[in-house]
Amino acid sequence: MFVARLSFETVTGFLTGYDVAAEGALLNGFQEWLAAKLGSGWNLVWWALVVELAFPDGRPAKPWSHEDEQHAVGGLFRLLDEFFEHLVGDPKAGSSTLPTPKSS
Repeated sequence: MFVARLSFETVTGFLTGYDVAAEGALLNGFQEWLAAKLGSGWNLVWWALVVELAFPDGRPAKPWSHEDEQHAVGGLFRLLDEFFEHLVGDPKAGSSTLPTPKSS
């Protein structure tokens, strides 16, 4: 993937555009899977859920530092890897169903 400046915003923009071009095939179910993993956020877009999972102690203040951007992008790709493993039924990725929501 090529983006002009590696940031969470440019990567999520690229992935969203790719998903639209693929008629939703790339990220189909990703938002629901993330919300189940988080145990909340069913009303949030997928990239907001990624931020919640990447920064469990709270979103950093804007503008994000280079380290925060790298952390968010790395978290996004880790979550995408886990999601795609889930889709193909990889036993290392957990069960073949959505993750069990966390209790509050």
